[in-house]
Amino acid sequence: MLVKGSLLLIVAALILCSYFGINILLPLTGGLLLLCFLAWRTGASLKDILRMLLSNMEIPLKTAVIFLMIGVITAMWRASGTIPMIIYFGARFINPRFFILACFWICSIVSFLLGTSFGSVGTIGLTLIVMARGGGVDPLIAAGAIISGCFVGDQCSPMSSTTNMIAVMTDSSIHKNVRNLLRVNILPYTITSLVFAALSISQPLQLLDSSLNSEITRYFIMNGWVLLPAFLVLFLMLLKVSAKNAIIFSSAAAAVIAWRFQNQTPFQLLKQALLGYEFTADSPLRVIMSGGGVISMIKSEFILIVSTMYGGIFSGTGMLAELEEGIARMAAKAGRAVAVTMAALATCAFAASQVFAVMLTEQLISKLFNKKEIREREDLALGLASTAMLISSSVPWNICSAVPAAMLGVGIGYIPFNVYAMMIPASYAFRGYFQERTRIGNPKKTVS
Repeated sequence: MLVKGSLLLIVAALILCSYFGINILLPLTGGLLLLCFLAWRTGASLKDILRMLLSNMEIPLKTAVIFLMIGVITAMWRASGTIPMIIYFGARFINPRFFILACFWICSIVSFLLGTSFGSVGTIGLTLIVMARGGGVDPLIAAGAIISGCFVGDQCSPMSSTTNMIAVMTDSSIHKNVRNLLRVNILPYTITSLVFAALSISQPLQLLDSSLNSEITRYFIMNGWVLLPAFLVLFLMLLKVSAKNAIIFSSAAAAVIAWRFQNQTPFQLLKQALLGYEFTADSPLRVIMSGGGVISMIKSEFILIVSTMYGGIFSGTGMLAELEEGIARMAAKAGRAVAVTMAALATCAFAASQVFAVMLTEQLISKLFNKKEIREREDLALGLASTAMLISSSVPWNICSAVPAAMLGVGIGYIPFNVYAMMIPASYAFRGYFQERTRIGNPKKTVS
């Protein structure tokens, strides 16, 4: 009873802090200290508690380099003009009659290249929402399409820090995980596109403002070299080069291009890599372009560390044993996919960050998968990426929802239009359920 009450208290603190804009690390850390106190009161020694807290530290340590390098590459792509050029061509060739669909598709492409939802929302997403407001399009619908697209890359890009974290967590191949996700996401992505195409008909763009493109060509040199960092990272990923090395090579190429074509000095580039790119000119691009850098990822790394410690406490004390048993019973009746989806819904209602939700879901469902087999580890990675990773973006007090909504200047009213984040978990659950029914009905048939 005490444990349940404490968990509810933590949830309440997370909700209140999210609502009032208080740093989410405060309630997360406070909740962790509360759980440590409960563990001590129930007989765990301080040494045991410390061991629990540090039991899974290899996960944040392994992903720390990826997190920090993603901060560097998002700054370097800004400085080199790579992101401005993507925005330039995306805005130039939008069909006003299919603006909402274009928001989804363009953000999908940019987020797949960047591997970050926040970075995509903060770049192309801001441009598109400005166009929507200026062109008479409902900003909530536009925001739903933008955030849906921005989480495509967050879920299945080899550049995504969370996708890399899941690969480390499940001891699976990042390249195989991405291929699996791209394969199973074809149908829900198509359905999402059709939904946004239908919404586009009722929400055509009335006026396509070209002032932002004029600003881009005023302050950035546009040529073929500027797109090299984007092509380079994709090419290296196709060659199965590690994400870390691909990011390093792409960042280095972007830095050289920024020095050669955008008049950036080596000192400026080093500063931007650490603190983020700062667009200093008096222009609308100042809000859109500034950001990135190592400093932008430090908070995410600390959230990951604290979330990992939660997992250690839950695992070491068995606080979630009752919930794990309920998930196991559900898996026996309806199949693993349904159980994984329901577990993700429960954890996302509790967790304040995508990372926390993913790790907590893995804690609940890991026993459903035989981690000694490669295919089972890949299935576990697929389940996490198809559920907890996306559901987080539709929970108002989760930073994956609150931050993009704040960036775009919209409220929680965008959530009903966050179609991709609904379609992927639903597709995963339905597909898994019917595959399980097929397997039971025909035991000799192997379901891939």
